[in-house]
Amino acid sequence: MKDIVTLPADKGRSTVIMGKTEYTVNIQGLLGDEGNYQLSGAGGFKNHMNSVNRAIDKLKPGALKRREALTKKATDAGTARFYGLPKVRKPGVPLRPIVSMCGIPTFGLSKWLYQRFRFLFKDSESTVRLAEQFLTNIRHPEIDSDKIMVSFDMVSLFTSIPTALAVNTIN
Repeated sequence: MKDIVTLPADKGRSTVIMGKTEYTVNIQGLLGDEGNYQLSGAGGFKNHMNSVNRAIDKLKPGALKRREALTKKATDAGTARFYGLPKVRKPGVPLRPIVSMCGIPTFGLSKWLYQRFRFLFKDSESTVRLAEQFLTNIRHPEIDSDKIMVSFDMVSLFTSIPTALAVNTIN
């Protein structure tokens, strides 16, 4: 039992049993991609926490109430968790990299920002909250005769976007 890993598949409701060595090798291969991940130094996490807290302190007075500011600060934060879910429908069963951001230094601030800005997409016709909603919407699409529907299979889409490109796009 110590030599196996049981994981949920990346899609569907199936459970995958993998050899622990195979899983470890695949995860290390994903983390070894220096284009997407980099090793941070010993003080990197503490510096990041301090940076987040300083940014909260610099917010325009009144943007956050004192109590809100205290709850958004990174005091008991942890690092992101990295793991992989097997893509059972792909040849060789590669892993889909997952980076769980729950509890990281910016987690509380992100939740606050979401609450403040969600009105921007509240009535948007192109926002999808649940996969089931999306599937219902596309079951019987009405497509003009001069249009076509396409589907793209992305590989590591979000982990492959250069940070500078994302920041420039937002700006």
